[in-house]
Amino acid sequence: MNRQNKRKKGQLKYGGKSNLIDQTLDKFFSTSNYHNSSGEKTIDTSKAFCDTTVSQNDNSAILQCRRTEIWERVLKIDGWSSSYRSVNNLLTYLGIRKSGSEAARKTYSSIIYRFCARFNVDPDTLVKMPKNRIKEMVEEIIKEMRKKGRSLWYIATTVNVLKTFFRVNGLNNIEVSPPSIPPRYSKRSEYIPTPSEALKMAEVAGNLRDKSMILLMAFSGLRVSTLLALRYKDVKDELEKGVENVQIKVYPEMKEVVANACKGNIRYYTFTIKKATKTLKLYIEERKRAFGDIEDDEPLFITNYNQIRKEMRRKRPLSARQVNRIVKNAAKAAGLERWREVTPHSLRKTFQSFLRNQPEATRLDIRDQEFLFGHVMEGSMDFYYDWGKVEELREKFSKMIPNPSKAKVGKKKKQKIIDVNEVENYLENGWIVRFKLPDGRMIVETEF
Repeated sequence: MNRQNKRKKGQLKYGGKSNLIDQTLDKFFSTSNYHNSSGEKTIDTSKAFCDTTVSQNDNSAILQCRRTEIWERVLKIDGWSSSYRSVNNLLTYLGIRKSGSEAARKTYSSIIYRFCARFNVDPDTLVKMPKNRIKEMVEEIIKEMRKKGRSLWYIATTVNVLKTFFRVNGLNNIEVSPPSIPPRYSKRSEYIPTPSEALKMAEVAGNLRDKSMILLMAFSGLRVSTLLALRYKDVKDELEKGVENVQIKVYPEMKEVVANACKGNIRYYTFTIKKATKTLKLYIEERKRAFGDIEDDEPLFITNYNQIRKEMRRKRPLSARQVNRIVKNAAKAAGLERWREVTPHSLRKTFQSFLRNQPEATRLDIRDQEFLFGHVMEGSMDFYYDWGKVEELREKFSKMIPNPSKAKVGKKKKQKIIDVNEVENYLENGWIVRFKLPDGRMIVETEF
């Protein structure tokens, strides 16, 4: 066998016929940079450590699968196990010692994959290297990421994942620290629409589907991953019963549909405002006219892409990238000057404004607010919080005002003591008599 066709021990290699994965790799890595002289594909060390994901066509489910198969194939991952002992140790740690989150599995595995690709070494060989060399490699990656302008959060996540990988494989003292992150650090500026601006966005959104999604994110606080994991069965019963504030449950099983749908596996529920319920009901009726009855497990929000068959379209969910574009388009149409800085997560922060800025008469207790957010309350508050009183919380929620800035503030009252001969004049100006004093004078009152 020609020596050029031999692979050094520990070197990652791609061979065989071109397939869907290879075609995606051709886009991910420059072709001229990863073919060797024999025609086999080896990853170029200067190009491998780049963006978190492969570019994805919004309307292609196949490409989404390709992206996943790259790191699963290279790291020999099958679910929560791997033929590489080092990777298997990591997956066991994440699955048993941690939450077993699908999102964590993907994040950790993809970072390990790119690190191995960057240095052209397999993971089992990597963990056998001297600690000083590993430290140099991690520091080199940090420098490259900073040079490319990666965010400090991105760099910190990468470093912490790598340190966890080495720690679960017996390398406990890799003394590399990620760059410090200043308070309130954010690489990208963000604009948070006010509740009134969010209502305007929903009003000018292109169709009933987009209107419904914007209202659910801004006034029910749904994360985009939760929104995409919703199935028709999650709202069907209460919509059909004509409930005005529909309960939307968020539960760990949603993560089988979308990895981040139930953050931290925290069960909670929220409600829809009446406007969102009405819009959602109209959207469902529109879908039924177009596709017939909706099956319980069909996505609540589906693609409008008309270049795929109708029977496939009704089961094709939107991608997070598509929702992001829908939100920006609505923000732009609503006349928001900083529309480019509005994201789906910005609308979750609008929900916070919606809750916090209610008039005192309709404002929820802080514990109710935190629960509707899906947050864990501090100390013993979470343990003692009674989240089983659904109807009581629904009743409170129903009284909230979508646009708190336009809430009617209770008028103040003013009183005055006047002589009897002045009464007629005050009555003509809208004052009313409240009390007669022993000396004959009157106490009159007005609102202002």
